Amino acid sequence: MKLKFLGALFSLTILSLQSQEIARPKLIVGIVVDQMRYDYLTRFYNDFGNDGFKKIMREGVNCKNVHYSYKPTYTGPGHATIFTGTSPSVHGIVGNNWFQRSKNVGVYCVELEEDGKKRYNPSRLLVETLGDAMKQFSNFKSKNFGISLKDRGAILPAGHLADGAYWFSSEEGIWVSDDYYAKKNPYWLKEFNAQDKSNLYLKDGWKLSKNISEYEESIPDLNNYEYSLTKKSNTVFPYNLVEAQKETDWGILKKVPQGNQMSADLFKVLIKNESIGKDEFTDFVSLSFSATDYVGHRFGVQSVEVHDTYIKLDQTIANLLVFLDEQVGKKQYTVLLTSDHGAGMPRAYLQDKGIPNGQLNERTMQKELERLIAAEGFNDNWISKLMNLNLYFSDSLKTLKNDQYLKLKVICANWLTKQEGIARVLDSECTSNSLDEREQLAIRGYHPKRSGDLILIEEANWSSYSDKGSTHGSPYKYDTHVPLLFYGFGIRKAEVVKPYPVTSIVSSLSLLFGFQMNQGLLAKPIEELFGQ
Repeated sequence: MKLKFLGALFSLTILSLQSQEIARPKLIVGIVVDQMRYDYLTRFYNDFGNDGFKKIMREGVNCKNVHYSYKPTYTGPGHATIFTGTSPSVHGIVGNNWFQRSKNVGVYCVELEEDGKKRYNPSRLLVETLGDAMKQFSNFKSKNFGISLKDRGAILPAGHLADGAYWFSSEEGIWVSDDYYAKKNPYWLKEFNAQDKSNLYLKDGWKLSKNISEYEESIPDLNNYEYSLTKKSNTVFPYNLVEAQKETDWGILKKVPQGNQMSADLFKVLIKNESIGKDEFTDFVSLSFSATDYVGHRFGVQSVEVHDTYIKLDQTIANLLVFLDEQVGKKQYTVLLTSDHGAGMPRAYLQDKGIPNGQLNERTMQKELERLIAAEGFNDNWISKLMNLNLYFSDSLKTLKNDQYLKLKVICANWLTKQEGIARVLDSECTSNSLDEREQLAIRGYHPKRSGDLILIEEANWSSYSDKGSTHGSPYKYDTHVPLLFYGFGIRKAEVVKPYPVTSIVSSLSLLFGFQMNQGLLAKPIEELFGQ
């Protein structure tokens, strides 16, 4: 009897030890669909096939209530937040661009100048990414790459320890990288760049995937809310892309669904030639589909063009899943799919529908402020810049004339608060007691060395963008609410309605697979990923 008891105890001990073992996928793929509102999953659902978005939603975890918890909701901050699990207040990417006081100039989030030459790398990102953590966890045996039509969409997700990051040059018509990366210009990239892109991606033009009558979720193709693809083209299907390329440059590929397909094709070439997902160390590759953003900005979220772009992207994703099944193995990889921000309706559309909206002209507001403070006896040079709805004052004023600085802030804040379209003006030095939800989002988007002294919070449907096409950047749900899907290895089936911030993504994956993230202070994991 005693021997039976000891045998049972031993068996339970072995089972307990086995339960503590953490299994990991061969590959984690981070897919970012640039400017994808959550409701694109539901609005276009009936037009999707069964093997793309629907497959991931059906067989994985669909988080329906995921939001960005800061403003501004731009591409750079979004990509940084997804893959670091922190907000701009921590990772430092407070915009695609921001004003650098020390040099009195605007800077770009992934661009630096060294010895008179522009360099592109993640140096401005202040923390580590999931890919960085995975590299260190494996003692640098795992691989880490980023791909996007946009440089920031490739560089920021892959992080500081990336083996390579690749983006598309509109002028050269090729995929490029930087000396920062060990895999800057591999042989397979040269071969990919040598292909006839016009024949591969442009010759058939942009035609609708379905009969126009099946796009009933969108407004008529001919409308007054869109910009033309080129100066000579109109705004209705079909589009002659060969002629469009001749009129402009290879940047046309960023503005049409074929750009997403080209990105996916490069992803496949990378997976094959870098032997991704072929050993016991989990690799990481980010793939950001950027054409959706360019199409959205040009045509607007209500357009047939956006609608068709997502139908085609659904097919691209379905094909990617088949490829990963064959190349890496079924259920041997994990996919996360989300977006860097949403988008609002074009203001011209809102105007026609009688919905309050308007344009904020930052250049005009700065000039008005300079005239105002000059009339009050201040030096107009004490206002350095108004950009991204951040007002920057001169550092010399702040350090040498503190009493005048405080008075100047009050004058500017009072004037700005009275301007139509401005909901709040936040003093960056007096934020601790703010109760307004929009102000809380602005605080989480604030970094003391990179953000302004006064932060302007816009009213809903107000922006500095033009009347046609869609844009983003606000603290409102049309910009903050994004899809989040998990699929594949280690992922069960579930629909999640509990609210989660985007910062929960990497904290969840790192806990699920045992990787250590070195930041993400308050990022709570998505509990439903850990259910039985």
